[in-house]
Amino acid sequence: MAAIVNRVTALVPKVALPVARYGQSKLSRFWYFARVELRPPMPSEFGEVQKGVQQIVKSASTGAWRQLTVKQFALNGLVGLEVMFWFYIGECIGRGSIIGYRPGRNKIQLQLKTTLSEEQHSTTQTPSLQLVILPKTQDDIVFPNVIDLNVGGYHYTTSLSTLRKYEDSMLAVMFSGRYELVRDKSGHIFIDRDGRHFGHILNYIRCDQMPPESMALDVLREAEFFCISSLISKLESSSPCVISLRRRESFRRLIPDYEHLKMDIINKSAEKHSSFQESRVVITQLDHTKLKGTIPCYNCSREFVTVNHACAFDGLTADIQIQQQLKPIQSDIHIDMDKLVAFVVDELVHDGFKASSERVTCRFSVRCQSCTLSGLYTAGGILAPRECHNIAHVIKFMTSEFQNHVESFVTSLTANAPQIHYQAFDFSNVSDNRSKLTNLNYDKNKVSCLNLEMIADMFQVFAAVHSAVESKSSRDFGIEVPHRLSNTRSIGDALRVFGGYGKPYVLVVSIQDRVQSEELFDKISQIEGVGKMTTEQIQEHMKKNLDNIRKYYFGTMSDEELRVHRNPIGEIVTKMVASKNL
Repeated sequence: MAAIVNRVTALVPKVALPVARYGQSKLSRFWYFARVELRPPMPSEFGEVQKGVQQIVKSASTGAWRQLTVKQFALNGLVGLEVMFWFYIGECIGRGSIIGYRPGRNKIQLQLKTTLSEEQHSTTQTPSLQLVILPKTQDDIVFPNVIDLNVGGYHYTTSLSTLRKYEDSMLAVMFSGRYELVRDKSGHIFIDRDGRHFGHILNYIRCDQMPPESMALDVLREAEFFCISSLISKLESSSPCVISLRRRESFRRLIPDYEHLKMDIINKSAEKHSSFQESRVVITQLDHTKLKGTIPCYNCSREFVTVNHACAFDGLTADIQIQQQLKPIQSDIHIDMDKLVAFVVDELVHDGFKASSERVTCRFSVRCQSCTLSGLYTAGGILAPRECHNIAHVIKFMTSEFQNHVESFVTSLTANAPQIHYQAFDFSNVSDNRSKLTNLNYDKNKVSCLNLEMIADMFQVFAAVHSAVESKSSRDFGIEVPHRLSNTRSIGDALRVFGGYGKPYVLVVSIQDRVQSEELFDKISQIEGVGKMTTEQIQEHMKKNLDNIRKYYFGTMSDEELRVHRNPIGEIVTKMVASKNL
């Protein structure tokens, strides 16, 4: 065994120098083929491979391989195997046995001819590379000057010279004559791509004609597939939507795990999804550990306050908390939460979501009971060093389902006439007569009381529309909606829940018969200080909330949508209050 080891030890240095010379030229070829044709390793990645090979040669020539551990020896061996495999792939590409292309690469080198200088025998000399086009052989396929193509069912006719115009394109390689192409039953050469945009590819090759902006992204995908690098470059420098796409792609690459973050936001929105309301996803960055545990009072020094604070933003807790410091892949670029959330919202809108965002601050503060009781701290015992100013970003998702239901309800009103009776009342002059409101005797299942200045109240009209659609009731749609609308709350609740008498304009909607409805309206008007409102007054108090509902619940509409829909919300409420008998 010792004799075998000694013989190998003596043989390795003799083999190492020829291996190094051979590997130097081969590494150059490997770098070109791997980078240009099959996969895109960066020069730094190639440097790691080269470093590994040099380490193997150094270990072999100096006998240092004896000191390598089993793990190190195995890793170096794997590096060598990887290089050998890529040598073989590169030579296959050079012979034309493999077609593997990447968009935006350099021209294809069909054969590499090594030209050695007089100092070639020096171990530090790198051979130069020269492009040589292989001559045609007898086995090459001869194409006619006019080519009929079937691209995904779309038929095109073009010249052979057009298809071969760009030598580094896939079309030029396909029609070089070295590859057998698939044909359809009519004998046309078949290309399995979406043919709707292939005409723009041909027009660019023929006369440098750029596609219209509306089709730029689709043409970009085809240009990348067919490796029309000049078209790709022009689109990336002139098309706004392509420029935007490249910027988004660049930003995505800067944020680690960006796709996971985006999907987490979408999944959270789906969990909170409601068909007639927006869903909100709260994203926060900080974790206020200083607001947890037992902390002293800096004012009186008498008491320790136990705190287990969880930030709340407008009543919502955080759904997603990212790491405290965003660490982009490039260390010289700073990305804050505002930029990240703005980009995510832009991506969501681009993907078809109706989304918006806003900043919300947690206003939590700790109170010391001793200070509050003794009056030593007039600000109510607030511990200033223990205030929370954590900022969260709330992303709102809005759906279009409810808008479609509202339009259906508007359509039904033109064909149906449910018996709806209404009257609006002004409670602004009522004082301490709440008991009289609660003593009113009426069927709460058939009467609805809505505060005209409250978005939540007005939106109940539209919630009733949605419920009627979802229930698929056998009752007429125009009658089902007011039935669902009628069982909301009493007049007292309408005033009490939304700020007492600060917003005292109440619309009473009844689906009882005319006699019962008018009796109820008379009872309400007889309460001291209550006055009936005119239709003009009703519309005046509604107008502000109608616009807010459209904004908050249906998102921002384009000018075209506004012309088409004409504010269906306003149409519904107008029809409900404009006539007692619809």
